[in-house]
Order: sequence, then structure tokens, then C-alpha cells
Amino acid sequence: MSAFRHFLPMIVCAMLAGLLSGASYATDNKRFESSVRIGYVPHLSFKVDNGIASGSLANLMECSSAYFSHVEFVEMPDYSFMEGALDSNVIDIGLNMVKTKSRDKVAEYAFDLYTSRILLVGNGNSRNNQGAGILAVKQGSDIDILLLAKGYQVNTQAYSIDRLIEMYREGLINSFAESEVSIFDALQALDADEVDYDYEVLAEAAGGAYVAKHFLKNNPSVIKDWQQVTSVCAYLAPKIEL
Repeated sequence: MSAFRHFLPMIVCAMLAGLLSGASYATDNKRFESSVRIGYVPHLSFKVDNGIASGSLANLMECSSAYFSHVEFVEMPDYSFMEGALDSNVIDIGLNMVKTKSRDKVAEYAFDLYTSRILLVGNGNSRNNQGAGILAVKQGSDIDILLLAKGYQVNTQAYSIDRLIEMYREGLINSFAESEVSIFDALQALDADEVDYDYEVLAEAAGGAYVAKHFLKNNPSVIKDWQQVTSVCAYLAPKIEL
């Protein structure tokens, strides 16, 4: 029996409120007019095709970037690569990044964009002990550290979230762990296809944005000014009802 049973009905109202607030700010306040290169790692919940964002995170990301008049989204293969891109002046901002010590050395953490639960997803029978069957995480993720602290052993890694879901569908793994906002759309798809799964919450983590040091040096007030827009956007983060 699928675990994706109920969506929070307030999410639609929150989306409208957040988008209207973001649009109002953009209209009533001065915006950042120069071009900004924003890095992102594509997955089912957030993709950009010809400048058009899609997925359940699209509204949150568009609201969060409303302060910037000219945005160039730059696709990154993974977050380790995006960390290097921030350090080497390839991008100005990195989205959906968790704050870590290594990233703090190369860029400035701006603020939390949202809070997301970390979910362990799998067949209920495979998760009735700490073995969790064949457990996988996305390559470059810090979630394996969390799992280890909770007594779980990660058996394999996937090069992307999309591949993580494929491996589960194909029966190559019994369970996987990832942030709720990143797999929201994937869980909907599993539910629609009547793929058996259940989930439990392991922890909560904030997803935020990093600003490259070179960009911040040239625009010292950008974080403070940008944060005024994002304060109304957190409610747009997708969430499932447990």
C-alpha cells in the first residue's frame, strides 16, 4: 500500500500567497538589475528547460529569485561540482544547498530558504530492522552521515535522485534516503503507478543558498536585500502529510 496518501490542502493557498507577495515586492521595491548566474542540480522536483521551471519546487525557487531581474540558471551535475563552481567564479549563487564547513570555506551561506524533512523510503518489510535491506543515497549527499549515526549502513550510491528512484523501481535497492522536497514529485509518481513503499522521518534539515565570495565582494548588500523577498517564500516548500 502506498504511503503517499494525503497532501496538505493549505499548500495551494500558500503558493498563491507567496507568489503574490513575491510579485508585490518585485513591483514595489528596487530589484537587483545586473545579470545573476544561479546554479542548481536538476531532479524531478526542480528542472529548468529554456528558462521555464517545472516541478513542485518551481514556485518556491521562482519566488526566492524574484529579487533578481535577470537570472541565468546554470545546470550542475551535483552539489560537489556546484561548490567548485562557486569557488571558481562559474556561478554567483547556488540554490538548495545545505550548510557545511567545506562550503563555508569557498562561499557565504546566505540564509535558509526552507526546512525539509529527511525521509527514509522503502518497503515496510525491508525497514523493520536497522539493516533496511539494500539502502542507497545520492552520490555527494551528506545524508549517509545521518544514516550512519542512526545505525543504518549505506550499501550503494546513485549518481542522481532520478537514478535513485529508478533503482528502487527496478528492485535494485530496498530503500533510500533523501530530503522530502527533492523527492516530492517522485513519490507522487510512485503513488500513481501503485509502487509499494512507506517512509519514516529521520530528521529535519534546512535548504538554503550560498553566495560566491567574489559576487558578495562586488555586491555587499545583496544578501540583506535578497532576504526581504525570501521571507515570504518558505511556505511554498512542498510537504506531505504523515
